[in-house]
Amino acid sequence: MNRTPLNRRSKPMKRTRLKPVSKKRAERLKIYSELRKEFLKGKICPVTGKQATEVHHLKGRENDRLNDGEFWLAVSRDGHRYIHNNPKESMEKGWLLPK
Repeated sequence: MNRTPLNRRSKPMKRTRLKPVSKKRAERLKIYSELRKEFLKGKICPVTGKQATEVHHLKGRENDRLNDGEFWLAVSRDGHRYIHNNPKESMEKGWLLPK
């Protein structure tokens, strides 16, 4: 197999940064932000009984699940932390579903 020698005289390619978020994901996040605000209005956390401040995604938030309100649960910060720190109990109570 013949190989050509590397051309050392050419300039190395300029490295460009990867985008932290793709255009498609950025569009979904923009929609999510608006849906989230409406969803949380007046909701109480079922875990702590406090005012809900976050959206817990019961089945994760990959792809189209991010904006699928069917799998959302309005929770407080403490409630969200409790759900993820106690997955067995959370699954029993329906606060966490298998992906």
